[in-house]
Amino acid sequence: MKKGLILQTEAPLRFYSESFKKMVVKEVESGGLTKDGAKRRYNIGGKTTVLRWCRKYGNLANLGIRVGIAMVSEEEERQALKRRVAELERALSNAHLKIEAQEIMMKLAKEKYGIEFEKKFGTKQQNISGQNILKKD
Repeated sequence: MKKGLILQTEAPLRFYSESFKKMVVKEVESGGLTKDGAKRRYNIGGKTTVLRWCRKYGNLANLGIRVGIAMVSEEEERQALKRRVAELERALSNAHLKIEAQEIMMKLAKEKYGIEFEKKFGTKQQNISGQNILKKD
């Protein structure tokens, strides 16, 4: 045998009684232990052993209830995104039409009534006494 060589053997198979499994599941479901805590306390082998026991002997197993998460398929998600894009495009188009209508109304008001809508920064105005002041906007 070579020096420094360590041979690893497989862990021995363990068999647990049904009453023991039910007792562990009862502790986990009551909140006394977590699945990992039960694994450590009772030296239970395997990563998912306690989880399988909970599925088999737990309250949900006795009621015959299956809990699942409904996932949205990629196609449904793609269709929802397409609808959202179309909705946003309509909103953007409406906003552009609104801006164009306002610009036309401002142009007509300027032509017909002489109203100026453009803001001029730093324009001089006279106060009540007739002195020129610089308006800060």
